[in-house]
Amino acid sequence: MSYLKKAQLKVLFELLGIQKELRTCLRESPNVIKREHAVLKLGKVGMVEDVPFLLDVFNDPEEDPKVKQCCVESIYALAEPLLKAETAYANLGLLIKLFEVPNAKLRDHLSRLLVATPIPVTDIIPHLLRLQSDTGRESILTIFRLWDDPYLAQIVYDYMDDLHPKVRRLAAQLLGHWQDEKAVFMLFKKLSDPDESVRIAAVEALTQLKNPAIKSQLIKYMHDPSLQVEVKISWALAVFDDQAAIPKIIEKMKNSEFRKALLLHLSDKNREQVSVYFSYVGLDYRIIFDRFGKGSLDGLYEFFVMTAKESQDPMLRKKAIQALVIWKDKNLISLLEEISNSEPDSVNRALVCPSIYIYGSLVLMKNKRVPWF
Repeated sequence: MSYLKKAQLKVLFELLGIQKELRTCLRESPNVIKREHAVLKLGKVGMVEDVPFLLDVFNDPEEDPKVKQCCVESIYALAEPLLKAETAYANLGLLIKLFEVPNAKLRDHLSRLLVATPIPVTDIIPHLLRLQSDTGRESILTIFRLWDDPYLAQIVYDYMDDLHPKVRRLAAQLLGHWQDEKAVFMLFKKLSDPDESVRIAAVEALTQLKNPAIKSQLIKYMHDPSLQVEVKISWALAVFDDQAAIPKIIEKMKNSEFRKALLLHLSDKNREQVSVYFSYVGLDYRIIFDRFGKGSLDGLYEFFVMTAKESQDPMLRKKAIQALVIWKDKNLISLLEEISNSEPDSVNRALVCPSIYIYGSLVLMKNKRVPWF
C-alpha cells in the first residue's frame, strides 16, 4: 500500500472517530490486553499527532510494561512521517524527545531517519545536546557515528568521562574509528577504566593510531584483571609488531584460560590475520592449520616445538626456540639439544647453545648441584 493511500485511510479513521476511541481505551480501560491492542492499533491507524500521546503512555510510571513495549512498536511505525520535508523542522523537537526511550531498535531507526533529513547538522546538534539520560547520550554518539564526521570529535571528548560505561565505550570506539590522534592520551586513561568493555574499546581504538608511545602504554596493562583485555592488548602489540613485548605474551600463553580467550578472539579473524599473529609470537601457522585446523590451542607448546623443528622459515624457527626457552618445560634441555643437532641455520644454532648452558645451570643451582668439568 502506498504512503498516500495510508495517509488517506488514517484521515478516514480519524473522521470515523476510531483514534479517539483508542485513546479513550488507553486512558480508561483497566484491562491490560485491551490497552495493548489499542496501542498497536493506534500505531496502524494513528497520525503524527498521536506520537506525543503514545510517549506519555510510555512514560507513565504506573503503566504495564507490556503496554509500554507496544508503545515502542507503535512509535516506531509512526516516526517516519515526523521528518517529511515540509514538517521536519516543526517536528524536530518531538523526534529528539523520542531518543529518550530506552530501546535500541527504536533508537537505531530514529537515528537513520534523522541522518536522512535535509536539516543541517548544525541545526540538529543543539537539540541533541539537550538529551541528558543515559539512553539519550548513547543516541547522540550513535547519530555521530552515522554522520561519520571527524570534526565532531571535539564534542565526543566530553563523553569520554561520562558516568555511564556504555557512553564511554561508544566515545572511545568513535574516536578510534576516526583515527583521532589528538585523543591518544584520553584513550591511555581509559586503559584503567573500571569497566571491562571500556578498556577493550580503548585498546581497539589505540590499535588504529600511530603514536609511538602507544606500545609502551599497552605493555603496562598486560596484567589486566580481564583475560579479554589481555588478549586484545596482545593482538594490538602484534599489529604494531612490538618485538619487546613477545616474552610477556609467551608467558601469558602458558595460561590455559588465556589460550581459551585468545582462541575466541581469533575465531572471527580471517586466515591471513591469524597467520600474522602466529608469526609474531613464533608459530608457523601453515603447519598448525594444515594439521589441526583452528579448533584448539591446547597443544600450544607442541606447536612451538613443531615450528622450531619443521618450519621452512629460519626466522620463525628462531622465534619458536626463544618461546620454548621462555616456556621452560621440564624437557627443555634435551629438546634444545635435539633442535641444535638438526638446525641448519648457524645463527639459530648459536642461539640454542647458550640457552642450553644457561638453563642447565639454573636447574643445577635450583637442585643445589654443582656441575663438574
